[in-house]
Amino acid sequence: MVYQNKMCKILANSASITINKEQEGVYVSTDDLFALLGGSVTQNSIWGASDDCTRVRLDGNFYQKDQGNNWVVITNPQGFTLDTVDANLTFALGTDGNLWKFTPSGIVSYFIPPTAFPAGSGIFTWRSIVGLGKTTSTSAWFIGFTDSSSGLNKCINYSFTDFVSTPTIYTSPKLTKVLVLGTANNPSYMSAGTFIKADLWVI
Repeated sequence: MVYQNKMCKILANSASITINKEQEGVYVSTDDLFALLGGSVTQNSIWGASDDCTRVRLDGNFYQKDQGNNWVVITNPQGFTLDTVDANLTFALGTDGNLWKFTPSGIVSYFIPPTAFPAGSGIFTWRSIVGLGKTTSTSAWFIGFTDSSSGLNKCINYSFTDFVSTPTIYTSPKLTKVLVLGTANNPSYMSAGTFIKADLWVI
């Protein structure tokens, strides 16, 4: 097994690469992608799959089932270079700092922020909720959106730059809660030292 999530598993050997989807508690092999992917697989390949098993990642290339139920390459638009992609293969952060989205017609530009999202930001998704976050040795940044038919609506905008060691961003499985936890310098009105800083949002 080279990849698994809650609903989808990818099994690979020298003669097959099968997609196995959970159906009523049992994993059923639905497709063999060896003819499409076999020549590109190495021991260090990076795999991914959407929860519904209709999109697959192999390194920097993406594949999906088209309307005819055939597996096809998701074509990158001109000028698009990938920086980060979420676990469900729904959104991608381009090296341009913009948010892109996987659609039946390919990867499309979806949101251009007033200020480019930081390179290397992680993307977290659950259904209509999208979050992007990044930490450094002294800071944490997280922005959350709800995704409607008309675009993204901001619901969280967090930034803190006075940590004394790299903080950690935690999200609940359904992205209804976001916690940023780290050690920070005491506020100026307290004695010198540090404290545990925990910031929690409920969406």
